Amino acid sequence: MLFRGTVGTLALMRKGGEELDKKNEQIFDIIRCDAKVLEMVTEDALLNVPVHPSINIDVITADDPDPKFVNVEVLRGGVVSGNNRRYHNENAKQLVNLIPGKHGFLGHPDPSKYGFEFREPQCIYVGAMQDILNDGTVRCVAKCYLLKSSRLREWIPKSIAANNPMTVSINGSADVIYNGEYIDVVTINSLESIDWANPGTEGVSTSQAMSVVREMDNNNNNGGIHMEVKDVMKNITVTELKAYNPEAYAGILRSATLQEMQANNPALVKQIEDSARITEMALTIGGKQETVKLGDIQAKITEMEGKVTAAESALATAKLTEFKQTKIAEMIPEDLREHVSKRVTGGTEQAIIDSINAEIGYIREMRGLGPNDPIGVNTRGASGAHGGEEDIKEMVGGIFGAKVFTDKSGNNK
Repeated sequence: MLFRGTVGTLALMRKGGEELDKKNEQIFDIIRCDAKVLEMVTEDALLNVPVHPSINIDVITADDPDPKFVNVEVLRGGVVSGNNRRYHNENAKQLVNLIPGKHGFLGHPDPSKYGFEFREPQCIYVGAMQDILNDGTVRCVAKCYLLKSSRLREWIPKSIAANNPMTVSINGSADVIYNGEYIDVVTINSLESIDWANPGTEGVSTSQAMSVVREMDNNNNNGGIHMEVKDVMKNITVTELKAYNPEAYAGILRSATLQEMQANNPALVKQIEDSARITEMALTIGGKQETVKLGDIQAKITEMEGKVTAAESALATAKLTEFKQTKIAEMIPEDLREHVSKRVTGGTEQAIIDSINAEIGYIREMRGLGPNDPIGVNTRGASGAHGGEEDIKEMVGGIFGAKVFTDKSGNNK
C-alpha cells in the first residue's frame, strides 16, 4: 500500500499525559505473507456494490459490447502491513468516499518518475461501500470497470477460478502515529489510485479481487450477475492453471480419470498426449549407444536379427567342424584321417558319426576286413607280392581314387 504526502507534525496526548507525534507521510508497504485470507465467493455471498451517482456507466461502456466489472476488497480494519502499519475500521470507512472515479494501474508507481511518467490505466473504480463482517470488522469493497483493452479481463477471472485472486495496493497519503511497535494510520487524506500488485507485493494480505460481475443493462446500480466459474475454467489453459495455482494443477492430474479429462477437455488430453509421446529411443547396439527414431527401430531390429542369425549359424558350423575333427581323431587311424575328413559330411553330430561309420565300413569292405579287425591293418599284406606296407598304400589309393607311383629309387609318389 503506497501513501504519498507532505510530512507534518501534530502533538497528540496519550493517556497519562505523554505526547505522541501525528505525521502526514508517505507510506509504501510491500508484504510477503506466509498465508493469505481467501474467500470462496458464491451467489449468496456476492456483495451488491452500488455505482456512485457521479459515474455515468452508459458513457464509460458505450463502446464496449461486453463490459466486465470486478468487486475488490480494498482494505479492512485490524490488519497490519509488512511494515507494521496498522489499519483501523475508520480507515476502511474513509476510503469509501475517496474511491469513485479513481483509476487502477499495473504495479506500484515508481517514485523517481512521479509526474514524468504516464501509466496506462487498466480500470476505473465506479463505486465503493463498507461491509461489516460478523466480528465487527469493517472492510471497504469497491467495484471497478475493466477497460476493454486491459489484459486484466483475462487474468482476474482466471486467478479467482484458480483460488489465487489478484491483489491491489492503495496509492495515496495519510496521517500516521508511531505507537510502539506499530505505526497507526489515523486518517487517509487522499487517494490517487488503487493499483494491481504483483502476487505477494500487495499492501495488506486481504486486498484482492473477490468476484467478476456484469453490470445490469438498465444501470439500476444493483451490483451485477455472477460470472459462472465453469465458463472461466473452460477457457483456462494448462500453463495458466499451473502458474496461478500449482497445487490445484497437481491435484487435478492426480484425481482426474482419463475418461473425465477426455469428456471435459479433449484438447487438454491431446496436449498431454503430444507432450508425452515418445519419438525416439536411446539404444545400445553393438556396444555403442545410438539414438534411434521409433520409425527406424524395426529396421534396426531386423538388421540385428540378421547379424545374430549369421553369428549363430557360424558358431554352429564351427562347433560341428570341431566335433567332426574330434570324432575322426577318435575313430580313424592317423594315416587315413586326411582322406576320410574330406568325405565325412553331416549337419548334426549324429549325422557326422553316421558318415564316419559309413566310411569305416567302406574301408573294411575294400580291404576285406572283418567287422572286428582294425582298419589300420591289411590282412592281405603277409602273402601279397609287394608286402603289407605296399598293399596298404595301394588299397588307400584305390579307395580314395589316388594312384601311388614308385620311382626308380623305390620312393612312393
